[in-house]
Amino acid sequence: MKTPVLLIALGLLLCVVAVVPGCQEDAGDTRQGHAEPADSIAFVVVAVDSATVLDIIRREHQVDFLQTGAGAFIKAIDGISNTGEFAWLYAVNGRMGKVAADRRVCGPGDTVRWMYRRLGP
Repeated sequence: MKTPVLLIALGLLLCVVAVVPGCQEDAGDTRQGHAEPADSIAFVVVAVDSATVLDIIRREHQVDFLQTGAGAFIKAIDGISNTGEFAWLYAVNGRMGKVAADRRVCGPGDTVRWMYRRLGP
């Protein structure tokens, strides 16, 4: 059985080594005068078929989520849990998700990036 530490290290290595088109971020991008938040951890996956963002990440990672009326709320990925300061967010082809992960359908070749991102300013 893989340990969470091994999975985290592997995920970080893959994120550093893999260059996936559409995943590069412009460090100079600012919103309302603030720099784009830095991600502590990011997982990048490419869809091979039509599936939800949640289905795609669950194929290769352990995902803990809560099903709500508004959709799936991600609580943790590979044992790394949301806190009051950090939370898991996703982007598809460089655009931040606006709906729950189980409601955003991707097509073949779409790039999904999951980010463990600091919340707030």
